[in-house]
Amino acid sequence: MSAICGLFQYDIEGSSRVLGSMLTALDEYGPDGFAQWAKGAAALGQQRMLVTVESQQDPLPRYDDTTHLAIAADIRLDNRTALGSALGISPAEQNQLSDSQLILQGYRRWGENCPNYFLGDFALAIWDPQTKVLFCARDPIGAKPFYYSLSPRGFFFASDIKGVLAAPGVSHQLDDGYIAASLLDKFFVSPDHTFFQAIRKLPPGHTLTVQPDAVRLEQYWFPERSPEVRFSSDAEYADAFLEIYTQAVHDRLPSRYSLGVHLSGGLDSSSIAVMAAREMRRQGRPAPATFCWQPPPVGSSSTAQEYALIQAVCAQEGLHPTYQAPSPEDILATFRRDAACEPTVGTLLNELAIQRQAATQGVRVLLSGWGGDEGAAFNGRGYFPELLLKGRWQRLYHEGKALADHPWNFILMAALLPLVHSQAPKFLRQLRQGKWPVSDFPLIHPDFVRRVKPLCRQHYREIGVRQTQLQLLANGHITARIEAWAASGAQNQIVYRYPLLDRRVLEFALGLPPEQFRRRRWNRWLMRNTLQQILPSEVCWNANKADPIRVQALREAIAETLPLIAKSLTSRSTPPTRAGYVDVPRLMEYLDADKFRADPKLGNIRTALQFLDLE
Repeated sequence: MSAICGLFQYDIEGSSRVLGSMLTALDEYGPDGFAQWAKGAAALGQQRMLVTVESQQDPLPRYDDTTHLAIAADIRLDNRTALGSALGISPAEQNQLSDSQLILQGYRRWGENCPNYFLGDFALAIWDPQTKVLFCARDPIGAKPFYYSLSPRGFFFASDIKGVLAAPGVSHQLDDGYIAASLLDKFFVSPDHTFFQAIRKLPPGHTLTVQPDAVRLEQYWFPERSPEVRFSSDAEYADAFLEIYTQAVHDRLPSRYSLGVHLSGGLDSSSIAVMAAREMRRQGRPAPATFCWQPPPVGSSSTAQEYALIQAVCAQEGLHPTYQAPSPEDILATFRRDAACEPTVGTLLNELAIQRQAATQGVRVLLSGWGGDEGAAFNGRGYFPELLLKGRWQRLYHEGKALADHPWNFILMAALLPLVHSQAPKFLRQLRQGKWPVSDFPLIHPDFVRRVKPLCRQHYREIGVRQTQLQLLANGHITARIEAWAASGAQNQIVYRYPLLDRRVLEFALGLPPEQFRRRRWNRWLMRNTLQQILPSEVCWNANKADPIRVQALREAIAETLPLIAKSLTSRSTPPTRAGYVDVPRLMEYLDADKFRADPKLGNIRTALQFLDLE
């Protein structure tokens, strides 16, 4: 992805002089050079990664003589024709306009409401020198990151936290409440906070309008307002979804470089790989490079189910999988990421190795199936509580009878307890097994936790299919992974695209009746019913998502790495700078290979190590 940055200093001229440090901090995003535009109190900058022909023809940042506006933007616009028509622009003229010029005309026409008309992935900042207004917007899912800092003197923004920190006057003071929440809860994420008090994220689906005397944050995309989708048969649902989904994949294929896909053998990644391969073959392009998190198959393991599913897809479409499990060096590199400055998530333990392999094959665009579990490939959580609340008790009993030997116990676990808390069934199962339901061990420093009030993560209840989907979309974990993969991908010149997080796909999924996600013994019903047209049968109707070979390879690499970290910590002449936040003696107890192999709980270990900033 390209990286944008900029500033608006309310009462200072010559802002171009302070933009250089921000661009320098974003240097890894700019294999194709950088540029800047400045006039008066505002300055815009861009580190360029030009992965499409369209981006080559759109020099950014730019000042547009037609609209008299300046723009910096990281864009992939999918609805140029529809947008041009809505703006009254002829097809011939549309062909002469770049994506950024279309966006500027949209802003002139619709003002702050313009992002509702844009389809694709984008983070943008538009400067109006006449009104002294800086307008910023982020796409509905947050595929393009946007961080900012606001002070009485000015406003600074960038695609990466390091770019904002490089701006003059931006405080590096850490946010104790955010730190405490992260160390106490490995699942904690925030839609707008960061580790730094002075730096915020622009939430997905929001705009930010900055003026010298006012700043206004507005939400423009409301997933709960997705219209209902109703057809008369399962076949009609499948046909309608396949059309939208196929278009979402095709819109993410343009690239001047080799394109890659993830492939796990599951519904999401397999369907994306198949549709991408077929469309690229139709266009006369080479098949996508295919990357799997599993280690290369050896001996008897090559017949294991997780390999068989991957190989079935590859055999059908003529793909050649690259298997790449993480090495201890990859794990060590992940643990050494400074979580405060470089967003990080657990999936990077596998993904950093894939990025390295993709880079060696000349791949700059990777398609991921991330987001399906919350949208079109949702497993139907909340369906049974919804039947209970709506009085559809006979249907609920028959569902339980089809799925379990004891229907009433099923109703308790699957319908009643989730109304209390999403994790209540898991806690009860642990208690029945004689285990105390504690998910992990906190590694926060006891003195620190006593004096700080942590930020809170909102817990959800499964009170219906659509409501559960909306809660999952709102809790921030999707955007957290996107931000982490964007920042890490930039180091290998990799751009990620997510077809299942396409706005059209998500709104279609959110408008469906609950029965499209759950059908007796089959969860993810819509995807299975739709994809039986294109996937191998054993992939489409596989009910087991477990991948023990991948998990074991990851755990072994972690087990080999932990003692290396312990040795590094004990050999230091001084403790890590942030040791006052972490219970380092207790952490050291868990940096033991045998202990980890016996009880492979990693979440809080990873969080503590990455926050310590081992470098």
